[in-house]
Amino acid sequence: MDNRFQNMLNPSSDEARQYEEFLETFGNDEFIIIGMTGKPILEEASLDVMLEALEALEGVPFVRMVSGIPTVYRDRFGAEDPEALADEILSTPFFHGLFINEAEDTAGLLLDTEELAKPGDREILVDGIQEALQPLRDYGFSVYVAGAPVFNVALNRLSMKESFRIFPIAATLSLIALFAALRSFRAIAAVVLCGVLTLLYTFSLVGLAGKPLNVVTSMLPIILWVLAIANFIHLVCRYQYYRIDVRDAREALNFALRDVRRACVISAVTTAFGFVSLTLADIGPVAELGYLMSAGLLISLAVNLLLGPNLLLLLNVPAPRGKPVKRDHLFEALGTEALRRRGTIFVGFGMLALAGVYGASQVRTESNSLNFMPEDSETVVSYEYILNNLTGTGALEIVISTPGGWLNDSYWEPILGLKARLSELRVVPRVMSPYDFLKKVHQWDEDLDPEYYRMPDSTDHAQELLDMLEPEDKSELDRLVTANGELVRVTVMVSSMEDRDFLRVTEVAHEEITKLPEPLSAYTTGIGLRLQKMQVRMVSTQIKTFSLAFILVFICIFMGLGSFRAMLVSVLPNLVPILTVFMSMYLMDVALDAATVMVASIALGIAVDDSVHLLTAIHQEFKNGTEVGAAIVGGVVKVGASISITTTAAAIGFFTLATSSFVPVAYFGLLSSIAMITALIADFLLVPALYSIGRLIRS
Repeated sequence: MDNRFQNMLNPSSDEARQYEEFLETFGNDEFIIIGMTGKPILEEASLDVMLEALEALEGVPFVRMVSGIPTVYRDRFGAEDPEALADEILSTPFFHGLFINEAEDTAGLLLDTEELAKPGDREILVDGIQEALQPLRDYGFSVYVAGAPVFNVALNRLSMKESFRIFPIAATLSLIALFAALRSFRAIAAVVLCGVLTLLYTFSLVGLAGKPLNVVTSMLPIILWVLAIANFIHLVCRYQYYRIDVRDAREALNFALRDVRRACVISAVTTAFGFVSLTLADIGPVAELGYLMSAGLLISLAVNLLLGPNLLLLLNVPAPRGKPVKRDHLFEALGTEALRRRGTIFVGFGMLALAGVYGASQVRTESNSLNFMPEDSETVVSYEYILNNLTGTGALEIVISTPGGWLNDSYWEPILGLKARLSELRVVPRVMSPYDFLKKVHQWDEDLDPEYYRMPDSTDHAQELLDMLEPEDKSELDRLVTANGELVRVTVMVSSMEDRDFLRVTEVAHEEITKLPEPLSAYTTGIGLRLQKMQVRMVSTQIKTFSLAFILVFICIFMGLGSFRAMLVSVLPNLVPILTVFMSMYLMDVALDAATVMVASIALGIAVDDSVHLLTAIHQEFKNGTEVGAAIVGGVVKVGASISITTTAAAIGFFTLATSSFVPVAYFGLLSSIAMITALIADFLLVPALYSIGRLIRS
């Protein structure tokens, strides 16, 4: 499982290349903030426990540097004289907004990390940190841990846990629904075997490709299971139907294959095209799901049509108990009423479509990734405490080019002006730059006199101050300025997870960058900025993927059925579920995010499955010379049971996703279920009504 933020972003964009240059220059920009409260933070006993935790933290794999009050206490005061330490910490703003809060009741530690190249590196790091912090908890501190690696590990574990928890529930409930409809253990066994083999072959490909799962692709087992068995159920239902009157199982199977083979191929291909459209997404996991599901659906088609028929014969699947007379009468009545009440149907679905169009215009993007997790989770609680009481957990990085070196005193005023302007923003508790360190060195040189926490008198004075430092002290500058001094890093800590707040900080930064005099120049970067831009592109991703899905799906219907009329008839019944999804998102205040951005494209691909089977059945009646009205009703009767069963099983499978603790997945499951149920209703009512309009026009 790998949910690194970097994997969600387009690796080939200009922003990505600029970000890679930043990482090569300054190293990893992932950091961890630790907040501790509940005990007097500057008392000797508390400091001793902090020192114990500090020593343990410095031994954790992938921790490059630990900064904070205990570091100062050990390195500057020899772990003695807490009173002098308190004067140092509280006398200047150097430590505030990062290592101590305004109320002076919360201390912070900043952990810089080494490159975390492998998915498992973050788990080793986070687990080591939690173990190292245990002395603080034992002493009585409340400890909060936040940062990108922490969020990533929590996301990994939550998505893995939810995948293992939900899939058995979804599979069991869908099978119960199938048994109620098929009334045969042997039929269920055939369905299960086809579904399991589809999953096995697909995940073998995933393993061979060396692709880890993520929070989006972890939904693959449930989605593929539901769609794979849905496709095969059409064949099983038709086979059982013929077994009622045909003794020979092979003959019944041939009749069933004649009826559904074409529709199964078209529906599998159209659904695959719905997922193919996701490969255009700028969000990496969404594109990966598109590739994997497309491959899985084609594997499913091969399994269902090559192995499935042989399983039906091998298991000697019988007809269901009792003839389905009442069920046929039900679907006959439904088709007849749809023809008679087409005016009411058009008005009802027209109003629903208008509501959906309005809902689509009001859809928003999710701006706070904390909303992805349960409010009471340890990760969310830690983030909220640190954001509200200490500092930011995300950062905007500004890289400033300083030709000739950053110690040039003519550069100080404009760069410090940029820093001061950003510090005025409500959501910016701290802006870090090498100039803060330079001020502190100046103060150290004057016996820690707070009055000297200011810039040196000149370039030469600044160089003298740095020359007197020990190599280990100078090393703190490595993450803030390049060795030649011509690139400076300014890190803007942002104490909000809301997209609009980060956007405001970015806008102000760009305004200030344009004010820098020549030869100074700068650009913004960082993982936070890249994620914020991804959110901005979320709506365009929705439009792009859905547009491609729309074109591919209906072209496939036209080519598969060889009928322009069938393609036109299929458009409205399959647009209504999508519009219903948007209306539902608006009513439930569901935002577009990495999961829900897929709903429209996937819902279109899934919803069209039932339409294809119904349209195929109706056109078979047309080819047999049946009158239009009777052909429509006959088509509804022929496939009404199978599309009802598949929709029920699929909707139940998707609905189990709604129980997920991972909020985007829960909404994805709920919205997909709504789309499938709406699609079934639209097929039963709108398809006959639309065909009846064609009959009226011809007459």
